[in-house]
Amino acid sequence: MNERPYDPDRDRPAVQRVWKECGWISDDAQHPAFDTMLSAGTARVVDMHGEAECLVTTHGGQVRYLHDDLPFSLVSAVTTGRVGRKQGIAGRLTARAVAADAANGAAVSGLGMFEQGFYDQLGFGSGPYEHLLLFDPGDLRLPAGVTARAPRRLTAADGPAMHANRRIRRRGHGGCNMDDPEVT
Repeated sequence: MNERPYDPDRDRPAVQRVWKECGWISDDAQHPAFDTMLSAGTARVVDMHGEAECLVTTHGGQVRYLHDDLPFSLVSAVTTGRVGRKQGIAGRLTARAVAADAANGAAVSGLGMFEQGFYDQLGFGSGPYEHLLLFDPGDLRLPAGVTARAPRRLTAADGPAMHANRRIRRRGHGGCNMDDPEVT
Protein backbone atom coordinates (compact mmCIF):
# COMPACT_ATOMS: atom_id res chain seq x y z
CA MET A 1 0.00 0.00 0.00
CA ASN A 2 1.54 3.29 -1.13
CA GLU A 3 0.44 5.72 1.61
CA ARG A 4 1.54 9.35 1.66
CA PRO A 5 0.36 12.82 2.75
CA TYR A 6 -2.23 14.50 0.53
CA ASP A 7 -0.59 16.99 -1.87
CA PRO A 8 -3.25 19.45 -3.09
CA ASP A 9 -1.37 20.37 -6.26
CA ARG A 10 -0.87 16.76 -7.27
CA ASP A 11 -3.92 15.02 -5.79
CA ARG A 12 -6.83 17.50 -5.97
CA PRO A 13 -8.24 16.34 -9.36
CA ALA A 14 -8.04 12.63 -8.48
CA VAL A 15 -9.52 13.06 -4.99
CA GLN A 16 -12.31 15.30 -6.31
CA ARG A 17 -13.11 12.55 -8.83
CA VAL A 18 -13.25 10.03 -5.97
CA TRP A 19 -15.57 12.33 -3.99
CA LYS A 20 -17.83 12.69 -7.03
CA GLU A 21 -17.91 8.89 -7.43
CA CYS A 22 -18.91 8.60 -3.75
CA GLY A 23 -21.57 11.31 -4.09
CA TRP A 24 -19.88 13.65 -1.60
CA ILE A 25 -19.60 16.50 -4.11
CA SER A 26 -21.50 16.96 -7.33
CA ASP A 27 -20.20 20.09 -9.03
CA ASP A 28 -17.36 22.58 -9.17
CA ALA A 29 -19.18 25.02 -6.87
CA GLN A 30 -18.39 22.69 -3.95
CA HIS A 31 -14.63 22.64 -4.57
CA PRO A 32 -13.82 25.59 -2.24
CA ALA A 33 -15.47 23.78 0.70
CA PHE A 34 -13.55 20.62 -0.28
CA ASP A 35 -10.25 22.53 -0.19
CA THR A 36 -11.13 24.14 3.15
CA MET A 37 -11.94 20.81 4.79
CA LEU A 38 -8.78 19.12 3.58
CA SER A 39 -6.51 22.03 4.54
CA ALA A 40 -7.98 22.20 8.06
CA GLY A 41 -6.89 18.71 9.07
CA THR A 42 -4.47 15.94 8.20
CA ALA A 43 -5.16 14.21 4.90
CA ARG A 44 -3.56 10.98 3.72
CA VAL A 45 -3.93 9.19 0.39
CA VAL A 46 -3.17 5.80 -1.14
CA ASP A 47 -2.06 5.70 -4.76
CA MET A 48 -3.20 3.14 -7.28
CA HIS A 49 -1.97 3.25 -10.87
CA GLY A 50 -0.11 6.49 -10.21
CA GLU A 51 -2.89 8.59 -8.70
CA ALA A 52 -4.71 9.00 -5.39
CA GLU A 53 -7.55 6.47 -5.11
CA CYS A 54 -8.27 6.55 -1.35
CA LEU A 55 -8.32 9.51 1.05
CA VAL A 56 -8.60 9.63 4.85
CA THR A 57 -8.79 12.92 6.77
CA THR A 58 -8.56 13.52 10.50
CA HIS A 59 -9.11 16.65 12.58
CA GLY A 60 -7.92 17.33 16.12
CA GLY A 61 -9.98 18.43 19.08
CA GLN A 62 -11.06 17.43 22.57
CA VAL A 63 -13.70 15.04 23.87
CA ARG A 64 -15.23 15.37 27.32
CA TYR A 65 -14.74 12.26 29.45
CA LEU A 66 -16.79 12.67 32.62
CA HIS A 67 -15.44 16.08 33.73
CA ASP A 68 -12.14 16.18 31.84
CA ASP A 69 -11.15 16.97 28.25
CA LEU A 70 -9.06 14.36 26.44
CA PRO A 71 -7.14 14.93 23.19
CA PHE A 72 -9.39 13.74 20.38
CA SER A 73 -8.96 12.82 16.72
CA LEU A 74 -11.99 12.82 14.44
CA VAL A 75 -11.82 10.62 11.35
CA SER A 76 -13.84 13.03 9.24
CA ALA A 77 -13.62 11.47 5.78
CA VAL A 78 -12.83 8.06 4.33
CA THR A 79 -13.39 7.81 0.58
CA THR A 80 -12.24 5.28 -1.98
CA GLY A 81 -12.81 5.47 -5.72
CA ARG A 82 -14.31 2.64 -7.71
CA VAL A 83 -10.90 1.36 -8.81
CA GLY A 84 -9.71 1.00 -5.21
CA ARG A 85 -12.74 -0.64 -3.65
CA LYS A 86 -12.67 -4.16 -2.21
CA GLN A 87 -8.89 -3.93 -1.76
CA GLY A 88 -8.93 -3.21 2.00
CA ILE A 89 -7.09 0.08 1.54
CA ALA A 90 -9.73 2.25 3.24
CA GLY A 91 -9.59 0.22 6.44
CA ARG A 92 -5.79 0.00 6.47
CA LEU A 93 -5.33 3.71 5.75
CA THR A 94 -7.89 4.61 8.43
CA ALA A 95 -6.14 2.36 10.97
CA ARG A 96 -2.80 3.99 10.14
CA ALA A 97 -4.31 7.48 10.45
CA VAL A 98 -5.75 6.62 13.89
CA ALA A 99 -2.38 5.16 14.97
CA ALA A 100 -0.49 8.24 13.73
CA ASP A 101 -2.83 10.59 15.59
CA ALA A 102 -2.49 8.46 18.74
CA ALA A 103 1.30 8.68 18.42
CA ASN A 104 0.87 12.47 18.22
CA GLY A 105 -1.12 12.56 21.47
CA ALA A 106 -4.75 11.76 20.64
CA ALA A 107 -6.16 9.67 23.50
CA VAL A 108 -9.51 9.05 21.78
CA SER A 109 -10.50 8.62 18.16
CA GLY A 110 -13.98 8.81 16.68
CA LEU A 111 -15.46 8.25 13.27
CA GLY A 112 -17.95 10.52 11.57
CA MET A 113 -20.89 8.92 9.75
CA PHE A 114 -19.93 5.85 7.74
CA GLU A 115 -21.61 2.58 6.90
CA GLN A 116 -22.12 0.27 9.89
CA GLY A 117 -19.80 -2.45 8.62
CA PHE A 118 -16.91 0.01 8.51
CA TYR A 119 -17.40 0.81 12.21
CA ASP A 120 -17.47 -2.87 13.06
CA GLN A 121 -14.31 -3.73 11.09
CA LEU A 122 -12.31 -1.06 12.89
CA GLY A 123 -13.69 -1.75 16.36
CA PHE A 124 -15.67 1.47 16.78
CA GLY A 125 -19.02 1.43 18.52
CA SER A 126 -21.99 3.22 17.06
CA GLY A 127 -24.77 5.24 18.56
CA PRO A 128 -28.33 5.74 17.44
CA TYR A 129 -28.82 6.15 13.71
CA GLU A 130 -30.81 9.36 13.97
CA HIS A 131 -30.54 12.46 16.09
CA LEU A 132 -33.14 15.12 15.48
CA LEU A 133 -32.82 18.53 17.05
CA LEU A 134 -35.16 21.36 16.21
CA PHE A 135 -35.01 24.86 17.60
CA ASP A 136 -37.47 27.64 16.94
CA PRO A 137 -36.31 31.01 18.31
CA GLY A 138 -39.98 31.81 18.89
CA ASP A 139 -40.01 29.18 21.65
CA LEU A 140 -37.58 31.17 23.80
CA ARG A 141 -39.00 32.75 26.93
CA LEU A 142 -37.65 36.20 27.56
CA PRO A 143 -37.31 37.79 30.98
CA ALA A 144 -39.86 40.44 31.90
CA GLY A 145 -39.03 43.78 30.33
CA VAL A 146 -37.01 42.31 27.43
CA THR A 147 -38.51 42.98 24.02
CA ALA A 148 -38.34 40.26 21.39
CA ARG A 149 -36.65 41.09 18.10
CA ALA A 150 -36.57 39.27 14.80
CA PRO A 151 -33.75 36.71 14.58
CA ARG A 152 -30.91 37.27 12.12
CA ARG A 153 -29.82 34.61 9.64
CA LEU A 154 -26.21 33.56 10.05
CA THR A 155 -23.73 33.50 7.17
CA ALA A 156 -20.19 32.29 6.59
CA ALA A 157 -18.99 35.66 7.91
CA ASP A 158 -20.35 34.61 11.31
CA GLY A 159 -18.20 31.46 11.26
CA PRO A 160 -15.51 32.61 13.73
CA ALA A 161 -18.14 33.71 16.27
CA MET A 162 -20.09 30.45 15.83
CA HIS A 163 -16.90 28.44 16.39
CA ALA A 164 -15.98 30.47 19.48
CA ASN A 165 -19.48 30.00 20.92
CA ARG A 166 -19.45 26.31 20.09
CA ARG A 167 -16.19 25.89 22.03
CA ILE A 168 -17.54 27.57 25.20
CA ARG A 169 -20.91 25.78 25.24
CA ARG A 170 -21.76 23.49 28.13
CA ARG A 171 -20.64 19.98 27.21
CA GLY A 172 -21.52 16.77 28.94
CA HIS A 173 -19.77 13.42 28.77
CA GLY A 174 -18.87 12.65 25.14
CA GLY A 175 -19.20 16.25 23.93
CA CYS A 176 -16.57 17.17 21.34
CA ASN A 177 -14.85 20.40 20.41
CA MET A 178 -12.83 20.59 17.23
CA ASP A 179 -9.71 22.76 17.16
CA ASP A 180 -9.98 24.30 13.72
CA PRO A 181 -12.76 26.83 13.06
CA GLU A 182 -13.02 25.51 9.50
CA VAL A 183 -14.44 22.23 10.86
CA THR A 184 -17.29 24.08 12.59
